[in-house]
Amino acid sequence: LLPIEYVDGYGEERIQNFDYSFKAKSIYTHYWFSLPNEDMSFSKSGNYLLKVYEEEEEKRLVITRRFVVVERQIQIFARPARVAAVHLDNTHQEVDFTVKHEGFEIRNPRQELFATVLQNGRWDTAIAGIPPFISGGTEQRFDYQGKIVFPAGKEFRYVDLRGLKYKDPRLTEVTIDHDGYEARIEMDRKRGGGAHFEWRDINGNFIIENTDESGRIAFSRDSSDAFGFTSTGAKSFVNNLESEYVDVLFTLYSPGEMYGEDLYIFGGLSDWELKPEFKMVYNPAIYAYVGKVKLKQGYYDYIYAAVSHETGKADFEVTEGNAYETENEYTILVYYREFGSRYDRLIGIETISSRY
Repeated sequence: LLPIEYVDGYGEERIQNFDYSFKAKSIYTHYWFSLPNEDMSFSKSGNYLLKVYEEEEEKRLVITRRFVVVERQIQIFARPARVAAVHLDNTHQEVDFTVKHEGFEIRNPRQELFATVLQNGRWDTAIAGIPPFISGGTEQRFDYQGKIVFPAGKEFRYVDLRGLKYKDPRLTEVTIDHDGYEARIEMDRKRGGGAHFEWRDINGNFIIENTDESGRIAFSRDSSDAFGFTSTGAKSFVNNLESEYVDVLFTLYSPGEMYGEDLYIFGGLSDWELKPEFKMVYNPAIYAYVGKVKLKQGYYDYIYAAVSHETGKADFEVTEGNAYETENEYTILVYYREFGSRYDRLIGIETISSRY
């Protein structure tokens, strides 16, 4: 499709909203904008890709972000399930779901309806193009055995940079000099083959927050956000403009260098990509892989990815391991393409936890 067919208004616009850092040792500019807005909205549902460029003669791509626009025409009833295959039962998770579309006609569900399932919002591991397994009237069942299956992983590791004055116990050292802040995390260990330990994570994502300037705001036991993250106007100002950028030193203990593999810090903090700046190097003097990443004050989930020299694929079996008890989020997106149409309509979306 051409932009004129799915965008109402301009397909490109300049970011007008920005402000400068305040009271922080780090000097930076904070930009923000929202979609849709008075200059740009979307006339069709489906998958979109946002691109942000630096303003110069030859545009340099800075950020890309996926998002979706949904027209809610159906109901999705989803549930986690144990994997039937014995060899995957303790390490993987399955998702089954049913689509009900009373009042929305689908003449040929097996040809016109398909689903995509994301684990923790990740498109790089999405299972896509899933047709209904059983069709009946206004109900379509996606109840496959062994098809919509993901490695369960384990709960994400974390680094809490929200407080640099009153630091989290996992930060062994926080220093400041003319170049800014540096923080060291306690040495991590490989978890492959080890027991599963449960703690609440944020499924690989991150939240920008600064508790040094404003302190943590109290929350009730009934709060839906048990971390105490807040987003009031004053708090947003502190988070966005008064937060420091910190050089964070990660270390992963390893008696020797991993043969035929490179190691990366991985998660939402790396945009779920194997970026060069997140690659670690082996230091034989301390028997550990070491990596330094610049992060804005906040709370970050992460894991370690071992990347094969031969295939270029990331593997987490040795560094993290898998356990079916792990809590993950699964997002089901259901698309409809009527016969003769030129695009896929996103007609339903639902997110569930693997716990319930």
